[in-house]
Amino acid sequence: MVKFGLWRILLALCAIALVALIWRISAASAFNEASGSYQETAAIAERIARLRSEWENNQAAKARAQALFAEEVFKQRGSAQQSAQGIKAEYKDLDAQALSRLTRALLESPILIKTFQVERKSDQGADVHLEIAW
Repeated sequence: MVKFGLWRILLALCAIALVALIWRISAASAFNEASGSYQETAAIAERIARLRSEWENNQAAKARAQALFAEEVFKQRGSAQQSAQGIKAEYKDLDAQALSRLTRALLESPILIKTFQVERKSDQGADVHLEIAW
């Protein structure tokens, strides 16, 4: 039978402990690297979700504005010219209710209004000139 000395056993245990320590440090380093990569990916995903939400909100606001200008009340009182850059509209003699609806719909939405001019013509009517940019 082969005799193992106490020193050889201690030396083998130290070698095993050293290998385990190196393996644990390597695993911790890999974990920290993966954690940093995960946080970076999560930040990018959050930014993409925020940009998509903003784009969808802008598209919804654009659709609501186009639907507003297509209503019969506004068609009867003037015209709205839509293009790829935006909308230019002129309305004559809008009543207070239509004017209120128009201003509320435009000012409460995230639409870039380039020009907005309201000129009072009488107690019941006003002329409106506006330009919206997409």
